[in-house]
Amino acid sequence: MVYSLTNVDILTEQWTNAILHATKLENISREVKGEDRDRGFQMAGVALGLAYLGQGEFGRSARVFLNLKPGIGESINHIMSGNEVAIFGGLCALASMGRNQLQKEALESSSFRTYLELEPQIRKAIQAFMQGRYSACVRIIEENKNEFLLNAYLGEKTETLVRWIRNKCIVHYCYPFSVVKLSTLEEQFGVDGQDVMAELIALIKGGDMNARVDVMAGVCPRFLSPFSFYLTQLIYAF
Repeated sequence: MVYSLTNVDILTEQWTNAILHATKLENISREVKGEDRDRGFQMAGVALGLAYLGQGEFGRSARVFLNLKPGIGESINHIMSGNEVAIFGGLCALASMGRNQLQKEALESSSFRTYLELEPQIRKAIQAFMQGRYSACVRIIEENKNEFLLNAYLGEKTETLVRWIRNKCIVHYCYPFSVVKLSTLEEQFGVDGQDVMAELIALIKGGDMNARVDVMAGVCPRFLSPFSFYLTQLIYAF
């Protein structure tokens, strides 16, 4: 009964109910053995991962997908494929996790690595980020963006995920430098329809980057201490 209700919740995208029923299904599955146990845990995991994704809780969604056991059973195939586990888990992890988490929970996870083999472009994007090749990471994600947009579950969440990943890569790219040329950032991260300078300003205003944009000099100095950043804001305010 709970299994069927969870299935219906997913198909109708009733994410609050999906979390409730998936949690119950997990508890029930602990009391049974064999195929029913595995099937119950798989359905519960898929439901929770999709529910958190649907609610925009990318970090929680990533942790669920990254911990799914290999092999989506036939009873789950009508809801999700192994390829989708790799895509959803990989994108949510890239958007929300730090380097140590990505290394340990995505690349070194024996279970999730099995799914990543189904979608090598996601694995390459994560590896590029881990290796400090941030523009390559963004390029891979952008090249596959249309595919993500067409997915029934990702859909409108794609834009948010891609933006989070872009912003994260831009911040990490700038971090080692005291000054970054705007032309360099445009060269590294510029794509059609994207204004890198506007993205920088949004990151600074949002508190994600301790820096300022000097349009006249064409550079983006980054300040190491909040105090120096505060002083600069005061100076430029007048």
